Amino acid sequence: MTMKSIKEREVEQLATTYVTVQELLYALQFVVFQVTPAIQEGPYPRRQSILSRKKRLLI
Repeated sequence: MTMKSIKEREVEQLATTYVTVQELLYALQFVVFQVTPAIQEGPYPRRQSILSRKKRLLI
């Protein structure tokens, strides 16, 4: 939607289910993109440190 088409609409037209669902999808997409790097980085450093500790104990 362009700014012109938004300004021409009434409040009731803007508050439709479509707009609500569209905003929800944008919010979910934002959350997923913000959390994804943390998920990718999460367990690997700890797993590597546990493996390195086990190797040190065996040596």
